[in-house]
Amino acid sequence: MTYWIDVEDLFEYALISRRPSGIQRLSFELYRVLLEQRPGEIGFCRHDRLRNTLRTVPWAEVEAVFVALSGRQDPAPARHEGPRPVGQAGQVRRLASRLPADIRVPLGEAARSQGAALRA
Repeated sequence: MTYWIDVEDLFEYALISRRPSGIQRLSFELYRVLLEQRPGEIGFCRHDRLRNTLRTVPWAEVEAVFVALSGRQDPAPARHEGPRPVGQAGQVRRLASRLPADIRVPLGEAARSQGAALRA
């Protein structure tokens, strides 16, 4: 069984703030511990406003957003290789995950900002 956690709040918060609040810190640590305690049973999702549905989010993307917010150089030790998105977007994410964090994180922020601008 997979337990799905909606991480939309973390991504939305990252669009408007430069530093995580206590809520984002606590949430991230809970996600990390859940992955450690229940490997293969935890998945992450976000609301896709264009399709009005939920979409999966790889742990690496959740981790990258938090690392960018917190200014940490080293991500949390937990690693999750859950379900990967399919199609062109999934391929782009897989390729992006191979980039060094100092390139990947700003690139991801730029992509999210562009997406938010297009939605607005």
